[in-house]
Amino acid sequence: MRPPAAIRALGLALLAVTLAAPVSFAADRDKDGLRDGFEARYGVTSPNLKDSDWDGVVDGAEDSDGDKLGNLAEQRFGLNPAKQDTDGDGKKDGVEDHDRDGRTNRLEQYQLPIPSGMKPTLAKAPKDFGGAGGGCDARQGSAVVKRCWFGPTGTGTKVALMGDSHAMVLADPFRRVAASDRFRLVTYFKGGCPPVLGIMSYGQRNLDGGKSCRNWRLNAIKSINANPPDLLVITASESYKLLNPSGGILPKTKRPARWREGMERLIDRISSKTEILVLGDVPQNWEHPVKCLKQHPRNMAKCTSRWQPIAKRGVEKALRQAVDAKGERFATLYYKICPTDPCPLVQGKTLMWRDKSHLSGTFARKLTPAVRKILRPILD
Repeated sequence: MRPPAAIRALGLALLAVTLAAPVSFAADRDKDGLRDGFEARYGVTSPNLKDSDWDGVVDGAEDSDGDKLGNLAEQRFGLNPAKQDTDGDGKKDGVEDHDRDGRTNRLEQYQLPIPSGMKPTLAKAPKDFGGAGGGCDARQGSAVVKRCWFGPTGTGTKVALMGDSHAMVLADPFRRVAASDRFRLVTYFKGGCPPVLGIMSYGQRNLDGGKSCRNWRLNAIKSINANPPDLLVITASESYKLLNPSGGILPKTKRPARWREGMERLIDRISSKTEILVLGDVPQNWEHPVKCLKQHPRNMAKCTSRWQPIAKRGVEKALRQAVDAKGERFATLYYKICPTDPCPLVQGKTLMWRDKSHLSGTFARKLTPAVRKILRPILD
């Protein structure tokens, strides 16, 4: 039985008032950690969208004004997320000390407990691999190339993703974009083997003198060139201990030059029919996030690592130079993973890491919009 017309009209009127009324400062309808009233007041994010700019970073973790404070910290400290210097004293909000305890706001922004309902949990994080699934990577000691295909068949565009275990973690967002944007994705993975030519890591030498990694690279290049993709994406960990010709550990200061030389050699070996995109590595952690958070569940700040400017990311800088020299492309997810200083370990309720250098599969999937924004301008 329908309610009387007068009651229906009253209900519609109340609904209209509710929608038009100022949002409550206490509510968080979109579950981004920011109160609806805070978002409505400053207007840099929407109280109705968890990720207002659709870039894969939850609004609470964004740094909307570029002061190295996340929006959640701006709310917590009573600051304006649309202004780098809320009080106009000439100091950015991140370097202010709101409680005058000798520690800057940016260093205190993650002095928070692990959020309830965090996924994956600390117990499950080490096995949250994500990626392309089993059987898509060459086994240790093997030079056999194992390809996996994703995305719709019969499409004219083909993308190849090549790299080590850091590339494997990103297989999930790449294959999701392949499905939505209708291109064919093929993967070339070998864990512990940087794909650039002429580089040998300490681990490879101890395994088999570097033979399997060296031969896998050559086999992968041969396979890629046999049926050239429209785009080849290359990414890998940049933290390998490299060896010099005499077998000793190459000093860190000399690693960037080796990476640049090796990347230029790799680019030269790829068919001219294929465009190349080098994707920079993820941020490097000082601590093992999962182990550290188990020790400090009430204060995540004890486990964070500092944001590094490009000038201090030597290998990335060298790879950018290699790409520029060869007329190819470079992109990075660094600022989506680390939008603040220090870098967060949790975005929203998502634990970002499964170990010291690998993203959790759960968080990697949330990078799908960011991967899409990188690929679309190239493939369109």
